[in-house]
Amino acid sequence: MKFIEKGGFYLLYIYVYYEELERGLKFVKQNKKFIKTYFLKDISPKVRRTSTNQLQINISAEPIYRTRDEFIELLMEKVREGLMRQLQKAEKRLKEIEEKKLLLKQQNALSEKIISQKIQ
Repeated sequence: MKFIEKGGFYLLYIYVYYEELERGLKFVKQNKKFIKTYFLKDISPKVRRTSTNQLQINISAEPIYRTRDEFIELLMEKVREGLMRQLQKAEKRLKEIEEKKLLLKQQNALSEKIISQKIQ
């Protein structure tokens, strides 16, 4: 987003196909090409935003041409989806904290009862 705010837009992805060898790398063709290139704005709609605000893109997913405005719409939707996933996880964790607190208090009460009985 900062890249766009500063006037940039055409960030280019370049995938280089290679195989790892014991003594280095060997460049290989995939779909008769050594590289795959496309602009960020044309990423697959299957892209996901991670909790660290990075985009995860499947290298096999084909890019789709879109306008810059369409990309902004897609990007903001992916940011919203990612934030909703984070919110759901946080709500689940908060619920688990309450459940854990109740369990710990029950275990503590039982433990205090046993200690109290042994003291008497």
